[in-house]
Amino acid sequence: MAKIIAKKKPFLKDLLKNKNLRLLLASQFCSNITATTLLFTLMNFIFEKSQSTITVGILL
Repeated sequence: MAKIIAKKKPFLKDLLKNKNLRLLLASQFCSNITATTLLFTLMNFIFEKSQSTITVGILL
């Protein structure tokens, strides 16, 4: 029996050739950063108003 040897292409390079996928990944990355920023801004705002870490923990 002969072995069939397939050449493996770098998966990441193939993915990044697709312009639409690159744009989607970039927008997803920015969206995650925005969501994280809003979450910590909200936590900071609640802490400033209540001055209680327990309140922040309970609300979030």
